[in-house]
Amino acid sequence: MQNLTLQSMRNGASRLLLVQLIITAIVTVIAAYADSILAAYSALMGGVVCVIANLFFIHRFFAFGGAQNATKIVRMMYWAEILKLTISGFLFLVSIRFWHVDAFPFL
Repeated sequence: MQNLTLQSMRNGASRLLLVQLIITAIVTVIAAYADSILAAYSALMGGVVCVIANLFFIHRFFAFGGAQNATKIVRMMYWAEILKLTISGFLFLVSIRFWHVDAFPFL
């Protein structure tokens, strides 16, 4: 039963990433029509930053899926969230500094 629950959680996390990618694509197209190619590029890069950060979170969170100890699970969740926030911040700074995105659509 535990493995089935863990597998359903992984499936839910995969669906979340897919939904984020779809929303990123929709917002990118809207930004292209409403504003400019730079706005579309910025929206796309913002979405990609979010997806990459969440991908790392999901990978770390499910790294020890069979753990029986609730303390280990909670500790892994906190470390995964810290990693996600660190990656998000780093990619945000890299995007603004080197990829020359427009800040408003990027956010």
